[in-house]
Amino acid sequence: MTKRKEITLNCILESTTRDGVTKRFRRVLHLDDRTQRICVIDLREKLPGERGHPMPEWEAVADIVEGVESGSIRIAEDDPWYADTRPDTELSKASLKTRASRWAIIAPLVDRDVDPAQLILHASHRGAMVNDAHAATKVALDTIYDWLRLWWRGGQTENALLPNFNRCGKNLTGEPRTPGTKKRGRRSIGTKLAGEHPGMNIDTETRRKLVAGGKRFYNRKFGKRALGWKEAYDRTIAAFFAKRIEVREDGTRVPIVWEGPDDDGRFPTLNQFQYWVNWSRNELEASIARHGARRHALENRAVLGTSQHLSKGPGDLFLIDATIVDLYVLSSIDRRRVVGRPVLYFVIDHFSLMIVGFYVGWEGPSWMGALMALENAFTEKVSFCARYGKEIEPHEWPCHHIPRKLTGDRGELISKASDWTVPGLNLILKNTPPFRADFKSFVEGYFKILNEKAVERMPGWVDQHRDRGDPDYRLDAVLTLPAFIKLIIELILHNNMFRKVNQVPVGFPRTLDYHPSPLELWEWGIANKIGAGRVLSREKVRVGLLPRYEARSSYEGLGILGGLLHYESADAMAQGWFQRGTGRRSKTCNLFLDERDVSIAYRRLPNGNVEECPLTPASGVHFKGKSLAEVLDDHDREKMGLARTKNRDVQKRLELGATFDQIVQVEQELNERAAGGAKVKPNISDIKEMKALEKDHNRREQKFTPTSEANESPMPPANDDNDGNDDNAYVPF
Repeated sequence: MTKRKEITLNCILESTTRDGVTKRFRRVLHLDDRTQRICVIDLREKLPGERGHPMPEWEAVADIVEGVESGSIRIAEDDPWYADTRPDTELSKASLKTRASRWAIIAPLVDRDVDPAQLILHASHRGAMVNDAHAATKVALDTIYDWLRLWWRGGQTENALLPNFNRCGKNLTGEPRTPGTKKRGRRSIGTKLAGEHPGMNIDTETRRKLVAGGKRFYNRKFGKRALGWKEAYDRTIAAFFAKRIEVREDGTRVPIVWEGPDDDGRFPTLNQFQYWVNWSRNELEASIARHGARRHALENRAVLGTSQHLSKGPGDLFLIDATIVDLYVLSSIDRRRVVGRPVLYFVIDHFSLMIVGFYVGWEGPSWMGALMALENAFTEKVSFCARYGKEIEPHEWPCHHIPRKLTGDRGELISKASDWTVPGLNLILKNTPPFRADFKSFVEGYFKILNEKAVERMPGWVDQHRDRGDPDYRLDAVLTLPAFIKLIIELILHNNMFRKVNQVPVGFPRTLDYHPSPLELWEWGIANKIGAGRVLSREKVRVGLLPRYEARSSYEGLGILGGLLHYESADAMAQGWFQRGTGRRSKTCNLFLDERDVSIAYRRLPNGNVEECPLTPASGVHFKGKSLAEVLDDHDREKMGLARTKNRDVQKRLELGATFDQIVQVEQELNERAAGGAKVKPNISDIKEMKALEKDHNRREQKFTPTSEANESPMPPANDDNDGNDDNAYVPF
């Protein structure tokens, strides 16, 4: 019976072919309890010379169990054939449209709710059913068979029907389309501030200027040095987008691109400059031109490396609901203070009425509270109970499975926050109609049992029939939240092992005076029904429940939210994702974040394992221990401040650069005058001697002098002789 438990729906059976070398992998598609047969399909591709792809085959349960017990058949842990688990938000509209059209064709053939017997898996029925689908839809027979195989091969989930768009398409290297007059892209911060312009589109001429500025100031050295993005941008704006040149009294030529608050300030932004320069340049050639062939080869070269019919067995359908407990609890920080009434979530297995998970705390009712309850329901309970001082054996609370369906009450499960859970954990989410708590009567019944068996016996419970003048029941509170959790654990274990279930599934062996417990129903269902859902590690469950954010690698770490937060990753570090100047494009991956505390994120590795990624030290200084809402609020305040001073800062930088250029120009004119008007190179043959003279001259100029002599000229007296041989005369060069 132990080996029978291992054979679950969609599991992979690994065996060896007759040659003893080639491995064979088959997926379990269906378990027929009536005939004691299992339907499997070979996952290999069609071999040369074969006609058609492998189709479902039926084998006896006893033969499979015997193979598992003898070791000739192994239950594979990895499932590389399983369908894409990304949420719909990460898929293109074309992919979703293709999936929907394919599902509409094969749904009547494979949906277990439409055809519980799964006749399509039998060769005697398959041909006629496919022919009927062909006649009704005009879709080619071979195409329907191909979609059926995609469904079976990918784990019998709708995402198995997604197209492989990543394997097709063309490289779009043509010229971008010319924009219209309406501003494209998302609204900038400046647009949201009253009275400011909405920015500008980049037309062909503007793009030409930006690309030319990038080639001149960024893609190669300028003035014998490589300019940064901001300085290259400033010089490009000054060279190509200045409205006029203002000549000051000292001769400084200042380019004017913004003339005050009344100026619309329509010139490209730094982001637009960076985008079009990167779009136009060749990375290899630009790196060599910018840093030189030697430095490029050393630092920047590429380094590649009754409702019983609703559930078919335990783990098929879970029910979840929340309530505010009718009990006041004390603070675990200060026992002298009453905190309030905690929120309680119960997750119930519909088939066996086992309480498979719960959550008691201050989250909710909300998706965050439901997330905590689902994590508890989908993971093992031994270590969880040990945290609260309760030692149990795995068989006392054996529920750690992910169900096929999950039903809620139009609260947490109807919110957008739950959207990523469906594809990640392959769940079918259902919601009850409004104001119909009876659709989850099992959960509501457990709340009543909780009140009768536990809450009403505790000091601090809410007496609904309290009369005027009675003592305040809140002052009677004794339990803290951890103590109340211990109480709930004891109640759940008692319920699962000793509460009698009146309605039992058909086929359960019992006498007229015997009623099984939820635990007995669970164990019997595991052995005789379809079997429990999939089992994943705690880390993978959290990754499936937590919201995901796209992260991009840089030398600062894995950045999310546009680089607002950066995280470390040992795996990414080992692969060189964070190295600067490698010439490679940045890598992207998904990070899963608990929005209550951004200190730790999770990353799913290519091998299926989950890695914990802490905040980098630089990000941790500001954001460790903070919630995502606090981080975003801090960032919004900073952006608003920068937006108000953006144009002023550009203007001031241009003025400073123009002043620098003017100083250099004046010094060049003095040098030419000293050389008699000719433009000659300085003499470098006697650097040491001139350095000694200059040093002596500076000492005489910079020495401390009496106040009466402070206004006298520090220069030596002029030579009145006409022979030009005064030894005390100051010679500049």
